[in-house]
Amino acid sequence: MKPRVYLETSVVSYLVGRLSRDVIVLGNQELMREWWASRRTEYDLFISEVVIGEVGIGDAEMARQRLELSADLPLLGVTEEAEGLAPLLLNGIVVISQTQRFAAPSRGHAELPGLIRPSSARRRS
Repeated sequence: MKPRVYLETSVVSYLVGRLSRDVIVLGNQELMREWWASRRTEYDLFISEVVIGEVGIGDAEMARQRLELSADLPLLGVTEEAEGLAPLLLNGIVVISQTQRFAAPSRGHAELPGLIRPSSARRRS
């Protein structure tokens, strides 16, 4: 069984967005595009309804491309537990026990699978 991974909005945006002149953003874009091309098949990927809502905002053509890329990815529903965790994540105050639980591979859609952010896709030696 492949590890299950949740993709946040920035992953989809980096895959589709115009290349940035900001060297850090450009690095994230290149990293995510390389990961997508070479490693995504190693995982069962998921997104959420929230991601779909976010990638549909902005420049119409870019939004269309982001939505197209997202169309084949399974959706995770928003649970009460996830809604309660969201403010903690946004404020950066999630305790270790919660992050360990949610970072573990899930056994069902009610649990949040691993999270891929641009900074976590780097290869580790």
